Parts: sequence; structure tokens; C-alpha cells
Amino acid sequence: MDWLEWLEVLLMTVIASVICGVLHVVAYHLLDGIDVKSPMLLKALIVMPTYIVTLALSVLIHLALLGRQLGAYTHDWFSKQAGVFVVLTAIPALVLLTWLAALPLLDAAKHAGQAAGGAVWIATTLWGIAMGNSPFISAAGGKWWQQWAVKAVPIIFVAGLLVLLVAGLEQILAYFADLNPPSACTLSWLGSCISDNAETLESVGWKWWGTLTVATFALGALFAWRVDVNLFSFHSYYRNRLIQAYLAASRSGHERKPYPFTQHDPDDSVSLEDMVTVRPYPIINTTLNLTDVGDKLDWQQRKAASFVFTPRYCGYQLPRNQEEGDYHAYQKTNQFLHKVPDQHRPITQGFAMTVSGAAASPNMGYHTSAGIALLLTLFNVRLGWWLENPGSSDTWGKPGPVFSLWYLMWEFFGRIDEKENFVYLSDGGHFDNLGLYELVRRRCRLIVVSDASADPTFQFDDLADTLRKIRVDLNVPIDLDPSFLRPAESQSAQPKTSPHNWAVGKIRYSVASHDKNKADADGILIYIKASLPTILPPDLYHYAATHRYFPHQSTSDQWFDEAQFEAYRLLGFTIANALGKRVRANRPSDWADAEYWERSLRS
Repeated sequence: MDWLEWLEVLLMTVIASVICGVLHVVAYHLLDGIDVKSPMLLKALIVMPTYIVTLALSVLIHLALLGRQLGAYTHDWFSKQAGVFVVLTAIPALVLLTWLAALPLLDAAKHAGQAAGGAVWIATTLWGIAMGNSPFISAAGGKWWQQWAVKAVPIIFVAGLLVLLVAGLEQILAYFADLNPPSACTLSWLGSCISDNAETLESVGWKWWGTLTVATFALGALFAWRVDVNLFSFHSYYRNRLIQAYLAASRSGHERKPYPFTQHDPDDSVSLEDMVTVRPYPIINTTLNLTDVGDKLDWQQRKAASFVFTPRYCGYQLPRNQEEGDYHAYQKTNQFLHKVPDQHRPITQGFAMTVSGAAASPNMGYHTSAGIALLLTLFNVRLGWWLENPGSSDTWGKPGPVFSLWYLMWEFFGRIDEKENFVYLSDGGHFDNLGLYELVRRRCRLIVVSDASADPTFQFDDLADTLRKIRVDLNVPIDLDPSFLRPAESQSAQPKTSPHNWAVGKIRYSVASHDKNKADADGILIYIKASLPTILPPDLYHYAATHRYFPHQSTSDQWFDEAQFEAYRLLGFTIANALGKRVRANRPSDWADAEYWERSLRS
């Protein structure tokens, strides 16, 4: 860092220290009001958690004001430290709550209706957040009542929040006006509270209130400037865990030099530009969210486009009409994002992988719902990333939005497009869950697709959606019949097996050729479906027989046990091994020979 950056860090540290000092003073005055005659244990149970939580908040405020001056790994270190502080409060807080709740339980039973209503409101809100990454919110997935239930959750949440705000306002006004709050807050009572309080407000002084208002807005502007919209999300936490689980596991023990506290090693994730010679060549698919469709009436359903990270180029291409031509927005990878996202390093494999898997985001392409976007943003369930727009020269080299509040609001309301200086990326599955779109764009002659999505009814939702977009955008029809992959309806016993586990289709590039005298050669698509072969190993048969939805268990299950992980691994190996035997039996002279694949794999 240069001297200006050091000065900025010093200034933010001083401001954070002042705010943290105020927090501790407030905590002291709150605790000072405890009756000295209270039992010593009760005072200990209150004092210790309060000060530990205050300390954790101090760490959080310091991190927030330092902003992107600290890398993701440093943020993770401090966050884990604050997490340890909070965990230390769990046991005394639980004991305290049990103590305080034991005696008033009978009295609380009188208000069982209010308690039940509050419990339903909380449970409904949590269910809506959990369903943020559910197929129920899309038109293609779930039953009608499930889709309506998910849409109703934000309305219930807002209604309950308004009730809480009104109740809180009622208590505040009653406190200042020295009134006993009525059983139901009415507009007339609210007016009387305001009129009775007017003299009190005037005695305080309008200058003081004006100063407080200006200070509040100034503090809000400071945090909107310093709090990075990307770093203060679950993205960095998610990325560090993905890197540790997959990329770090591929390195030998003596190569890694992890941090003692967090166990992260920055060298676990290589720079994407260093993978130019890697084969197969990595094309990492993400989704460019375009939820503010504007005049793009034909995009009201998809609300997204494809954005790719490759070792050579990163960016997107939007299909336009024939008069305008496609809109290209690409930058060279070795010049792109060199100041972000991690400790001033170039874009890494782990970063691109995490964005490609950012399933839980307020804006999710064709899954986007205004109500769900509101909930997920409010509770900071955000795995996506605001990235400099490759099509905008104004953002060249900028690490992220300077004033994060605007971009957070666009996330909140689900109003995002490609015209701003920064674009919002999320899970590639929010546009194309198979990774097929970009391969067809590149005119690949032989494409192998593995569809492991949760599809227990074999409706082929992801395949159908991708084929439609390829035909509309790229003018390339794909002839494929996956019907014989479905288990026979006559099967009643578990597990249900499929007569075939893969299908072969023809990619008709010749249809899209501009020069009909020299048409592009057609390609071949090998589509592998997660399905059970007729002959299964004993342990795989047992797992499938005892788990009804295998291999189409919900993707919300991210905690695989040993048996579940091995079942999916063995299923993939069994299908791939059977496919490989077909190939080895009669190797083609031309790997892009469509007739060979049709003859060999369809038989």
C-alpha cells in the first residue's frame, strides 16, 4: 500500500475506535443499571455475554470501515475470531434465557395467541429464505400451491414487520408521553401521542434534532462508502470453504502452508490466466443477471445471459437482432480484475468456481422473484458478486462499486441490467445448468454433457431450457430424443432403473452457417443422465433401494455423509465405465464422426 492508503487505514481505524468506544460506554451504562442486590450469577450471566457481543461488534465495525483494504482471507480471520467471541456467549446466554423464562412461563401462556402468531411469522420467514434457491419459485418446478406459498412469504414478512414497527413505535411514544399504551394502536391515539409530545420535542431543541439527523445521514454515507458490497456477503466465506474442500485437497501436505487459525493457504487457488495450457481447457460458466429487462420483452422469462471466465478472456455476448448484430463485451483475463477479489491478486480459479456456484442470491436469472430478492438481500443471503462490466471503460481496474448502497438497493429490488458500470453475476445454472450453451457457441464438434440435476420425474427441465435458448439465440437446432432414459412406468419396486443412461443427438451447425456453399460440419452431443443402470453393484443397489429419491435428491442437501458421497461417485463411475467400454470396443478414426457415435452408442 502507498502512503495514501496507509493514511486511509489509519483514519478508518480511528473512526472505528471512536464508534467502538461509544458502544462500550452504552453497554456500561446499560449494565450499570442492574440492581446490586441481584444474584451474582445472574449479573455474571448478563455482563459477560454483553461485553463479548460488544467486542464482536467492534471487530465487525473495524472490518467494515477498512473495507477492501483488507483481503478476503484477512476478513475470514477476523470473522472467525468474532465468531469465537459469539460462541463463548452461547452457554451463559442459554442459561440466562432459561432462568429468566422459567418463572413467567405461566403468565406467557395467557398470550399464547400472540406468541403463536409470532412463531408462525418467524417460521414462515425462515422457510422463505430457505426456499430462495428452490425450484418452487420458478414456473417449471413445484406444485401450484408451493409456488403461491413462496410468493406469499414476502407479504407475510412485510406485514409482520409493520406490526413490530407499530408496536415498537407505540412503546416509544408511550414512554415519552408517559401514557399507558392501549391494547391496539390507533391513528387517533398516535395523533394524541404526537401532540402531547410536541412540547417535549421543542424543549430538546430543533438544532439538536437537526444535528442528530445530519450525523445519522453522514454515518450512513460513511458506511455505504466503506462497507464493500462484495466482501460483506457470504461469498468470501463460501469461496474459502470450497477452495479448502476441493482445491486444497488436491495438493500434497508438504506443499501447503496454511494459516494456523483458519487453515487457508492462498496458493491453493491458482490464477486463472496460468491455466492457458491446461487441458481440458476450462470454460467456467456464470450468469449475468438482467432482471430489469426494460424494453427486452422477449427476455421477461430468462432475465439473464451467459458470462464466462476462461484463461484467455472473460465476458459476455448478448444476442441482438440481425440488423444490430451481437453485442460483445470481453476483456483479456491477464488484465481483468487484477485488484480484486483477493489481496490484490489476479482473478483465480477458486473465485470463478465460487461465482459459478453462487446458487443462493437475491437475483437468480429466470428464478428471480421480487419478494424473494427483498428477503435474501435483507438477510444478506448473497453469494453472487458485483463485477466490473467488461463492456464499460469507466470501470477498468476498479476493485468494486465505490458507493455500495446503490448496488445493494438494485439487488434489493431486483432491478439489474448490463448498462451499469458493474454487473451482478451468480450461479451459471441460473441461465444454463448444463454448460452446453457456450460450447455450442464455440462450434465444438463433440460435446459430452453430464446432467446430474435433481429431476426425479425425468422431465428434463434443464435440457429443454438450454436447447430452447441455443435454438433461439444461436440458431442451432439439436436433435435429441431422451425419452428412453426414463424408467419404465410398469416398475413398482424400488429402485427404478433406466433402460439407457445416455442419449446421442446431432448438433446441426449447418443450419446456422452463413455461407450455405460451405456449411459448418454438424456435431454430436452425448447426453448422460443421472439414472440407475439395470445392473448395479450391491452397495449401490442397497443405497438406491433405501433412499427413494436417489440419484435425484434435493440440491439443498449440502451435507453428504460417507455413504451418500460414495453412492454418487460409484454411480458416475459405473455409467462412465459402461460408456467407455463402448468407445474402446470400436475406436473411431475421427472423434467428431457423428455417424460413429450414433451407431456405437445407440445400439
